[in-house]
Amino acid sequence: MRPGDRGRDRGGGGIEMAIILPLLLLCVFGVAHLGMYYLAQQAALSVAQVAAEGERAWQAEPGAGLTRAEGFHARLPHVLWDPDIRVSNDGEHVVATVRGEAISVLPWVTVTVTQTASAPVERLT
Repeated sequence: MRPGDRGRDRGGGGIEMAIILPLLLLCVFGVAHLGMYYLAQQAALSVAQVAAEGERAWQAEPGAGLTRAEGFHARLPHVLWDPDIRVSNDGEHVVATVRGEAISVLPWVTVTVTQTASAPVERLT
């Protein structure tokens, strides 16, 4: 570069940052959003497993799995919003399904999480 060319390159760094910084922030918040999605999936699976285990127990009262799952969800960090917990018991198998929304880091992006756990009912044979 010649000494006289220095004046023409002034302000180039600011323009580069104005272009690259939004993309960099989008990548950072996208990774955080994926992390929250993963945590919400794990929370929904844990709640479904607790519901299935509570409902399948030997001589469990009807609705025991739902009660245990709601109590377990109340003690979890709030990564799963507005969970819909459904437990079905046909006498031989218990199926628990949990559906809720993951916390969103990116605005206007909502992700629904659904997890299912199933187990045989404990019985004396």
